[in-house]
Amino acid sequence: MPTKLFLLPSGSLEGLRLHVSGMGTRPQALSFAITPAIRQLP
Repeated sequence: MPTKLFLLPSGSLEGLRLHVSGMGTRPQALSFAITPAIRQLP
């Protein structure tokens, strides 16, 4: 699967969390903070 890039203002990602759930886990059992990072594009 190819990598997908999304260009967004870093301020729009403040406080954003990724919630993962599936068979055998309760809703929002796993939650990860997403931290914006500046990347150099090739």
